[in-house]
Amino acid sequence: LSATVRDTAGNTANSSNVTVSVNNLYPLANLVFIPQIEGRQVESADQMKIIIVNPQTLARIEFTIQPDQEGKLRPSPTDVSGLTSGIYDILIDSASCLKRKLSGVTLGPDIIITLPQIPIGNMNDDTIINTLDWSLLNAQWRTSNTQGDFNRDGIVNTLDWSFMNKNWGLSDAS
Repeated sequence: LSATVRDTAGNTANSSNVTVSVNNLYPLANLVFIPQIEGRQVESADQMKIIIVNPQTLARIEFTIQPDQEGKLRPSPTDVSGLTSGIYDILIDSASCLKRKLSGVTLGPDIIITLPQIPIGNMNDDTIINTLDWSLLNAQWRTSNTQGDFNRDGIVNTLDWSFMNKNWGLSDAS
């Protein structure tokens, strides 16, 4: 590649041996999130919703992503397009769970972020664990329905009820 270069004083120089370096094409390269679901391992079939908010401008992006085989979330460049390195608030959500928030997180390339554990038991995804969720869990009692089998042991039983009971009255983080 050859180029003509001009400095701040207006002087020019020609060169036939120029290397061009472009930085920040993907400012959040290799960003990794480690999600945690109460009572069980994160599985590659889990759908996770990530919401990233700039606390200064309130600009936000959100995307749905599935964990890899290691249980980690690795956003694509498309998922985080428009974001640059900086300080953000992050919300995480998944089916039958409550949203949780992590505030003041520095995002940048090659950063691994452990997300807060998300409580299970919100079967109707209405922001609170209450009697509506209990009704849904009760209808699935002694079945293998994965919506109510919070701990993924193959059956909706007292172990799943204990998670709902523990989280009774809790609501989404905002």
